[in-house]
Amino acid sequence: MSVTHSVLPPLRVLDLTEGGCMLGGRLLGDAGADVIVIEKPEGSSSRTGPYYHNSGDPQQSLVWFSFNVNKRGITLDIEHPEGQETFRRLTAGADIIMESFPPGYMNRLGIGYDDLCRIKPDIIYCAVTPFGQQGPKSGYPASELTAWASSGYLNACGEPDEAPVWISVPQTNLFGGCEGAVGSLMAYYHRLTTGEGQFVDVSMQEAIVSPNMNSLPMWDTNGIDFKRVGSAIYVASTGVKQKIYFKCRDGYVMILAIGGNEPYLTSSSALVRWMDENGQAPDWLKRIDWATDFNAS
Repeated sequence: MSVTHSVLPPLRVLDLTEGGCMLGGRLLGDAGADVIVIEKPEGSSSRTGPYYHNSGDPQQSLVWFSFNVNKRGITLDIEHPEGQETFRRLTAGADIIMESFPPGYMNRLGIGYDDLCRIKPDIIYCAVTPFGQQGPKSGYPASELTAWASSGYLNACGEPDEAPVWISVPQTNLFGGCEGAVGSLMAYYHRLTTGEGQFVDVSMQEAIVSPNMNSLPMWDTNGIDFKRVGSAIYVASTGVKQKIYFKCRDGYVMILAIGGNEPYLTSSSALVRWMDENGQAPDWLKRIDWATDFNAS
């Protein structure tokens, strides 16, 4: 992206994140920042499959491609004194540093936030970890499942009479990376007005509390204690339980109508009529009165 078409003013970002956290650097790169990926000599652990044309070549990792668009890259061993000194020189010309190492890792190498502030006092340093830098859970082993469970969101996932289930596609790192980008830009705005840099501490667990935005306000706004409804979606304002997963001959299909109760009922009724005209509507489906049976299942 050229500077003349950039959303951001000239910014340089040093990106040491891994996995889905790399999305944060990509978002900044998409907005026009000069993002430099710092990769260890043996290659990033994020160069995983699937691969282009199933080549198995880490240089053709589609995961790596997708999260590192609009970035430049260098190879640097930050665990070696020479690499640490190079990193310090890079920091002198950078605006934002993003990393996703365990808490304290960069400090032990002598290139943590306090160390780098002595080189560039207004540096913005963003660290993305499962449970933040401090507190009782900061050193906990973390997984996709434990992070989602601790956010409360699993309460909304699964059948009502069974245990909660986890989210199918790994997303905690993605949320963490996104919030890292947002927090870094907020810190940059603060720097523009005060001249001060900041340490941005991003907890993935806190980041993935945000998907609860549909369930948490239900009690305050409608006095409804939200409960998971399995293969349906619950419309709190009407009490409607809209089934969204349907078993078909060759598997399942999801049909999700957004926009309130009326579009769902109208479209469902029209769909069943079309199926009936083509001889594909089962009797149980034709018996549903879509005008009155709001909890059709």
